[in-house]
Amino acid sequence: MIKKQFASAITFFLVIINFTSAREGMWLPNLIKALNQDDLKAMGLQLSVDEIFRADGKGLNNAIVQFGGGCTGELVSEKGLLLTNHHCGFSSIQSLSSIEHNYLENGYWAKNTKEEFPCPGLTVTFIRDIKDVTPIVLKSKSTDLNNSLREKEIKTICDSIEKSVSIDSGVKGFIRSFFNGTAYYLFITETFKDIRFVGAPPANVGNFGGETDNWMWPRHTADFSVFRIYADKNNSPAEYAADNKPYHPNRFLKINACGVKEGDFAMVYGFPGRTQEYLTSGALELLQQQTNPNRIALRDIRMKIWQDAMRENDTIRLQYSSKFRGLANAYKKWKGELNGLEKSNVVEKKRQEENKFYEWAKKNSPKDTGLIIAINQQVEKSKELSLVNDFYLEGFSGIELIALAMKLKPLVDLYNNSPKDEAKTKQAAERFNAELPSFYKNYRIEIDKKATAMILKSCHEKLPVSFQPDFLKAFASNPEEFNSQLFNESFLANEKSASEFLSMFDSSKAVQLQQDPAWKFASQLIKLKNTVIDPSLNKINDSIATLQRLYIVAYRKMKSPAQCYPDANSTLRLSYGKIQGISPKDGISYQYYTTSNGILEKYQTGETDYNTDHKLIELLKKKDFSPYGEHQDLHTAFLASNHTTGGNSGSPVLNSKGELIGINFDRIWEGVMSDLFYDVNNSRNVAVDIRYVLFIIDKLGQADWLLNEMDIKWKKTNHNKN
Repeated sequence: MIKKQFASAITFFLVIINFTSAREGMWLPNLIKALNQDDLKAMGLQLSVDEIFRADGKGLNNAIVQFGGGCTGELVSEKGLLLTNHHCGFSSIQSLSSIEHNYLENGYWAKNTKEEFPCPGLTVTFIRDIKDVTPIVLKSKSTDLNNSLREKEIKTICDSIEKSVSIDSGVKGFIRSFFNGTAYYLFITETFKDIRFVGAPPANVGNFGGETDNWMWPRHTADFSVFRIYADKNNSPAEYAADNKPYHPNRFLKINACGVKEGDFAMVYGFPGRTQEYLTSGALELLQQQTNPNRIALRDIRMKIWQDAMRENDTIRLQYSSKFRGLANAYKKWKGELNGLEKSNVVEKKRQEENKFYEWAKKNSPKDTGLIIAINQQVEKSKELSLVNDFYLEGFSGIELIALAMKLKPLVDLYNNSPKDEAKTKQAAERFNAELPSFYKNYRIEIDKKATAMILKSCHEKLPVSFQPDFLKAFASNPEEFNSQLFNESFLANEKSASEFLSMFDSSKAVQLQQDPAWKFASQLIKLKNTVIDPSLNKINDSIATLQRLYIVAYRKMKSPAQCYPDANSTLRLSYGKIQGISPKDGISYQYYTTSNGILEKYQTGETDYNTDHKLIELLKKKDFSPYGEHQDLHTAFLASNHTTGGNSGSPVLNSKGELIGINFDRIWEGVMSDLFYDVNNSRNVAVDIRYVLFIIDKLGQADWLLNEMDIKWKKTNHNKN
């Protein structure tokens, strides 16, 4: 009897541990009730699970948007006010900036809606409904059908379904595949195109810590910016018009400014970009030993050259800042992935998991016992081609002039077509010409020239001779002459000559174009990609995709539905966990929150990335934090165990009642390999505390009129701002 009671107690304890620990996964919100309801409630969710996703316009999903196609944002007022990350609004703010009015560097806060700036090209998209269309899409489709043929057939079906639900008012439908093409869901969306910039702190506040702190902890970054959605008189999506009105949503997020504590429930709702949680041990080994090291080394060349130039010239810093951030973000992430894969011994853990699958398959599905071996054999077969592809993407294509020249391909193809269509060729030249100002606005030939010499040197040294294009051999024989000819003789070397060449484009210019050194370089690359790399690599990848699909089907049979979540693919997802610190290394502990004291400490080091707004420093020294802090303490950021990735930037971090407590903006470096393998012992997402956001808007931005729009819950002891 005692033994039975002890066993029951142990079982109960293990269940509690499972329910109350951090939870891996990025879950489709329409399936939350069926798969995660008990788990969510056990971990502390107080909000009704039904409120998380509703197709009637009233669920939390109607307060979440995909911002600009690559980030997430959330509505925080009944007047369409929207919060996202500073780095998500970065390019829009940069486009609105000039040397005279540098909103990026100096910050900006509209005093009323009339001072909000339109952002041409910026859109936000809501997910209004999600429908399972798997039975329709996969009707009579065999899982072992050749991948290319299968995808072609599926695309035809998906296109038809999407067309049937898309209407002119901004409501569209798109279908995405899940679990390696074994499940399909239709997303009903509504996209708004009149988005206006409301405000943001100065860059040295919104990006405080710069690349020094990127992916790191502790963080003190006010990584947020403010925009507003506008609609027509019917509250529907519309192109920009001066008489459009602020959008009135059916749902916006209430803000909880009472603070967080360790162990509190937290969930992240947003649009994670891409994860690969079901890669085999062979694929992970290739990534760890070859792919990431090569990508890091090649990107390092450009970054060092760009950074040196940016330090010496303010204009160059403005031109290259956005591009540099893009390079640095992935670069540091790849380095973190390598560190995490090694530290967590992920390849070995995958092998152990694959052994368990093999033993399960022997008993339950003998035909699937050889799947893992077959996948890993194909991965090994792809190794050399994968190497060449890495150098194509991060090496050759990293040369800005050549990346531009490669865009000339449609123009050259039109000219080479038989019969020739002079009118279409001329139109293509005009379209390309119209894109040139945006390129040259942020381009310096002397920087690109220096980077080119270093990149080609690395490519020549490390690429197999049989895969080296002719131009690379020419470079190796006389690097200086090759580089000089490329940048001095190409019509693309500056905007004036490029524009003059492409204007009034005719047959004689088409002949000249094909002799241009930049185009000749680009054309050899295109040929390498289209005739050498892609055909062979695609064939191997098709085989891997077919085998992987069979593996996923069997793997999901081995597991329960609540144990399997689909990889991220830029669709709406919910992840959940706890506010929680971490001990990433022996003798090192990360407290779950940071305070404004850390800003002052970093500022005093004198390091460039810790130089920040003088007014902010004065405000922090005064310690007048009410009602945003207490006991002269202002929290700036916190850690949580939510499973996140790129695309979750700007996502709301919500408490157990679905109230906004922070804005997700990063992960710790020790856990960035969670895109490949989530390890709760190493993975934490980083969020800016909503109280710091409100403090910056009010005290630094002097824009408390924005706070008056929001529904904010304060601690009873604090002064109520509303």
